Amino acid sequence: MWAQQHGLDETLPVTLVVGDALNDSWPEDGRLDVVVGNPPFGGQLAGATIRDQAAVAGAARILGRPAGYTDTSGVLLVRALDAVRAGGSVVFVQPLSVLGTRDGSTVRDLVGDALESIWIPDAQLFDAAVSVCAPVLRKPQGYGVQRSSDVIPSWTELAADAMGVPPLRLTGEPLSSMADCTAGFRHEFYEVAAAVVEHGSDSERDATLPRLVTVGLIDPARLLWGTRPAKVAGATFARPLVDVAKLSKPFLLRRLPKVLVATQTRVIEAVADHDGTLWPSVPVISVLPIDSDPEIIDLLLAALFAPPASVWAARLAAGTARSPGAIRLSATQLENLPLPSDHDRWAEGSRQLREGEWDAAAVTLTGAYGLGPEAEQAVLNWWIPRSVRARKGTV
Repeated sequence: MWAQQHGLDETLPVTLVVGDALNDSWPEDGRLDVVVGNPPFGGQLAGATIRDQAAVAGAARILGRPAGYTDTSGVLLVRALDAVRAGGSVVFVQPLSVLGTRDGSTVRDLVGDALESIWIPDAQLFDAAVSVCAPVLRKPQGYGVQRSSDVIPSWTELAADAMGVPPLRLTGEPLSSMADCTAGFRHEFYEVAAAVVEHGSDSERDATLPRLVTVGLIDPARLLWGTRPAKVAGATFARPLVDVAKLSKPFLLRRLPKVLVATQTRVIEAVADHDGTLWPSVPVISVLPIDSDPEIIDLLLAALFAPPASVWAARLAAGTARSPGAIRLSATQLENLPLPSDHDRWAEGSRQLREGEWDAAAVTLTGAYGLGPEAEQAVLNWWIPRSVRARKGTV
């Protein structure tokens, strides 16, 4: 039907073969020209998709190692590449998570030398709430599944290209030269969630309690606490506070001056906490300055707000977030963010940001990286519409 709609009227012979794709040989195995498919997604954490004993053995044989939590669709991608001849092509729909998750690393390692491009749709294509991509592979001469080259950057770079993220090379000092980045663990989330109270329930006590800041309460250089409701462990709060007396330990790092950074956002979104009264809710990242100079907080915020920082992050972690186009960085990755090289422009952009001149700050801070006019314009053209959507609360 699709072929006829695209002007191909010739009827092709169709042969259907029923078999176990993990354990049986494939027709014309090793000599196929093209394999195209949408294999069943099979996460291994829970549910009916967990592999049985035979599938476990077949997956291990295909990968040359225990498959562990590798999605079955990724195992079949490796198998399909084995089934084509040298020069043959494979295009399989895959969960977007194959691009960057730890459990997808085996698949990336085994097919990375054959990777030519990655297709990533702009919208959700299927009824299931799973974002997808389609790696395009071409089997090279002398292909073998035993390889150890580091191919993960090529996946994220190709994914970034597919998403229209402009190319960029930043050479400034890393964020770690000025600050440490930390994030809480899941067990902390549940302990803090049990200690959350609504502002206004006890006015005398409220004045001493830190405000809880979730990812949804952070916009670029703007805190939405008190203007947007927050959901914490299924409960909704208008102005959430943390009753620290209910916690098992003081969590002292949460009470220091810092910059808070959201995750799963279209651009890097961060807010300053000059007096240590904001409490980051997991998975919000805390950027803690090494120097006690109060101006450092504003400089760090400006560096994170800078459009080149978001482009750098998008190219580093393209395709690894829950939705296409979102940025998901770990605390460790964020510490590697290159800082602006022009300190005068950086300071000026920090001042503009502090005074609410967001548009001017974006231009100034982009110029602080010394990219040149053409590259600067490309960065701004990419960042501006995404930042506007972020300020409107859409991802």
